[in-house]
Amino acid sequence: MLALFLRFISAQESEICRTILCTEIYGKVCTEIDEDENILVDSCPSDLTCQFIEVFLPNYMNGAKETACLETYEVKWNLEYSNIDQAMTYECSRLEEIKTLPRLVNTNEDLLCESDSDCKLSNGETTKCTCGLNGYKYCTYGPGDQINIDRSEAACSGDKDKFTLYTLGLALDVYLHYEEIPRCLISTFPDIAWWNYLNNSGTIESMRFTSIGMWLEISLVILLLLI
Repeated sequence: MLALFLRFISAQESEICRTILCTEIYGKVCTEIDEDENILVDSCPSDLTCQFIEVFLPNYMNGAKETACLETYEVKWNLEYSNIDQAMTYECSRLEEIKTLPRLVNTNEDLLCESDSDCKLSNGETTKCTCGLNGYKYCTYGPGDQINIDRSEAACSGDKDKFTLYTLGLALDVYLHYEEIPRCLISTFPDIAWWNYLNNSGTIESMRFTSIGMWLEISLVILLLLI
């Protein structure tokens, strides 16, 4: 499943990255490709849900033109960890190992790229040059990059807010290179909403008793398998 974070479907023939367009979509779908190859995004009806990482991405990797909204129970998960505490214990145990792993070198600060060859790792290999949602391509993180170290350090310190933020960031950062996240991404995808909330100094505790917070606290455990 890690491959879900290493590439994003672009227009097949031209390799030009698609961009999102916040607009109204009729029917029970959360995304749709229009005739100009834009990704139309609209939130699901209140009794249905969508999810960026586990629903939208694999759907488009299979060439689908739209993403249907789902009943919450229809979103099937394969859990590796029984709870976040167990995941944090495991990630803390890997801290010293992660510090020795390959990291991105010779990249610009924004991680912009044109091909995989622009995404060089310290061991000579490369990561993927992946389409973001803004029409540009960006390098995905290397296994030894600072975000992975920060995630393990947050695990060792017991900081669930930062651990959650970095976990989501590993999955989402490459797609979300915006100064301000478009509102339709936040209202449509709960995993993006939570990333944005924590990235703006929100906390798990203050959000957990809201309906979206309880849904996200469950879905975070699912993400731990994929990082």
